[in-house]
Amino acid sequence: MKRIADVSVSTMTWVRPRVLRREYHIVANGELVGTLRWPRRFSSLAIAESADGRWIFQRFGLFRRNVCVRVDGRPAEAAVFLSGWWGNGVLELGAGRRYRWRRMGLWRPWWVFTDAQDVGVVQCRSRLVLSRTRGRIEVTPPVLPQPDIPLLVLLGVYRLIERARRAAARGAA
Repeated sequence: MKRIADVSVSTMTWVRPRVLRREYHIVANGELVGTLRWPRRFSSLAIAESADGRWIFQRFGLFRRNVCVRVDGRPAEAAVFLSGWWGNGVLELGAGRRYRWRRMGLWRPWWVFTDAQDVGVVQCRSRLVLSRTRGRIEVTPPVLPQPDIPLLVLLGVYRLIERARRAAARGAA
């Protein structure tokens, strides 16, 4: 698996290779750069992995919209995503680093992590194709060397997958 930080292109895609498994692959130039999988069927706990690291994502809080991020093997939180209304939110990392997550666009929306200067760092889009959720991730080229990019990519995909799953559950009810 190649490191997300070493990807030479700014656009990646994410796909669900098997319908019956809650597992997603993040691909750049036809090469696997990350995975996101849920070990238990009805759990919000997901394992995000790339050559850059391995993180555990777990929803918590009222209506379980917030996300605790832990580095695998460590009990302490590495980051916390605090969700606001309509899905927007803030990712708080150590040393005061913060990224805002917000929806852009109206008819075909996309989601963006922005930095402290309100510059888009990672953009994520999703769509449903033949009952498979898939999408596209764009990383702004000047910020590729930042160490937070792999986490932002994986957490962005996690947020969109969980959002699609909640929407499907509401539609089935």
